Amino acid sequence: MDASDQDRMNHSPRDMAFLRQHQARRWFGGVVSLAIASTTGWAALPAAAQETAVGLRPSAPGETARSVSGVVESVGLAGVVVRSGEGPSARRVVIALDDVAVLPAAGLNAPVDLSPIATDLWRARQRVERGDCQAAEPLLDVLAPIVLPAGGPTGAKLAEGLLTCRLARDARTTALFAWLDWLRIVRAGPGLSAAPAGSLVAPPAVSALTWESGQLVRQIGRPPFDSSTGLVPALPPIWVPGV
Repeated sequence: MDASDQDRMNHSPRDMAFLRQHQARRWFGGVVSLAIASTTGWAALPAAAQETAVGLRPSAPGETARSVSGVVESVGLAGVVVRSGEGPSARRVVIALDDVAVLPAAGLNAPVDLSPIATDLWRARQRVERGDCQAAEPLLDVLAPIVLPAGGPTGAKLAEGLLTCRLARDARTTALFAWLDWLRIVRAGPGLSAAPAGSLVAPPAVSALTWESGQLVRQIGRPPFDSSTGLVPALPPIWVPGV
């Protein structure tokens, strides 16, 4: 029995299916990316019909209703973009889809039906936050190929949820891919606020775009990653002989 045979025995059927899908996505990555770009673009409202506030779901039972004020510029898989101010001083915030109580009207014009995606992600996120990874992971697996390429706070929370669920069942190989997706999305966004300047996950020096959310609010457990480095202690370095 060689190393590859032993490796296959250590993975569940779900993990082996994921690995085969990941290899296919790498091979056809350019085609998939082009297809996603053409079908999941942002939807925007005409200026006269733009909304001026977005209501948020409560992050905890009994929490007072909150909203983000500003002009809703667009709605897409990455989230809802809300602008406050005009001209050079304008600031934009992206709200994760699962945090939006009622999808703005702009989302009704999106090429993809965002409402069920937002609802399913909200359900999965709630399950992860209360420690029910077994019920959350199947939903996250279905949403991953749709949401992760779009990035933003929606993709960041989905990747964090997948990372948490896979580590919970000690599926480290597939957890590694979830971590890499999370790291890519966070680095392209606001970074980690606790990260020191110059690190890979440091916040950008100047940015007019922020996230309203992008991390799970856990009732049980802690985030799997270190808040200052973005590294995952449960995924230690792997040394391969002869490399």
